[in-house]
Amino acid sequence: MSVDVVIGIPSRDEESTISHVTRQVDEGLSRLAGDPTALIVNVDNSATDGTRSAFLSTSTRYTKESHRPDRAAGKGANVRTILRLASRYEARVVALLDADVRTVSPDWVCRLVGPVHSSTADFVSPHYATSQGGPLRALISRPLVHGLFLADIDQPTGGEVAFTAALNSAFQRVEPSGAVSRYGIDIFMITEALLRGARLACADLGTKVHRPRPWHTITPIARDVVTAVLEQAHRNRRGLRERQPVSVTAVTRGPNTSVRRTVEAAELAALSRDFRAGVVRHEALYREFLSPALVRALRADGTDGITAAQWPDILFPLIRHALAHPNAFDEFAAALMPLFEGRMMRFANESAA
Repeated sequence: MSVDVVIGIPSRDEESTISHVTRQVDEGLSRLAGDPTALIVNVDNSATDGTRSAFLSTSTRYTKESHRPDRAAGKGANVRTILRLASRYEARVVALLDADVRTVSPDWVCRLVGPVHSSTADFVSPHYATSQGGPLRALISRPLVHGLFLADIDQPTGGEVAFTAALNSAFQRVEPSGAVSRYGIDIFMITEALLRGARLACADLGTKVHRPRPWHTITPIARDVVTAVLEQAHRNRRGLRERQPVSVTAVTRGPNTSVRRTVEAAELAALSRDFRAGVVRHEALYREFLSPALVRALRADGTDGITAAQWPDILFPLIRHALAHPNAFDEFAAALMPLFEGRMMRFANESAA
């Protein structure tokens, strides 16, 4: 059996939202031009709730399958299980949507899948205003992809993407690291598509509202993202030296929306605590690549975080230094995290102003 489109919904304990996402995906598939055959897949990462039952009991026009990862736990393990299933069904188009999104609509499917289905793009990434406030995108993923891979991708770690069968095969040919098996999967796929010269497009999806996540819990995600970027840059280091800027086509437009994220005092306190403790823990490493004045500023009493002007002087020297030490990528990613938390402190106040 083969299908034209496989849409995967990776999840972990998303019993309350998986049915809504599944219904919207099903309706969106029915609106695609040419009436393609399709399969909706949920890969449930050893959930402890009723996600699988909620998914399978949702009434849909299209066939559904539920699976569990056959490798280590993590979002990347979920996604790679979906990719293998898509290959088994010889899908021409593969798409992924997060399982916890409350604002997903059938239009999302059309805007993501449509350009790949019509062969006008090889990889479609999203643009949206997110209820999480965007520190990972603004401070880590977007500047790193722009700086290292010369492509200004609006949401390099967005959970909603679509791509061709050829890219699906290419993703599977790279043996996943620990970071890619966890939260580094999204940035791995977009950078791999870039490195392979894929035609990229950006779909405007409007507003993305999903499960609330305190900002200090974004840190483990950011660590995986940084490690995955370093691995991709090192693995392709020769090609990066010869890269030219990449253009991204905006093929679909949605509502021009924005979301302002309020960060609670307890979140700021957690960020401050982790920032201060981390600066002390990693100070010796910071002295290897940061200016003495900047190290002194980080240690200064009464600091309210890292400014926008300081952040590039931290992020890019660390990445350059880390790339010279390929056996220590995870160590450098860990050292960046307290500084990311210090920048998030200041970013929260700037975003609320």
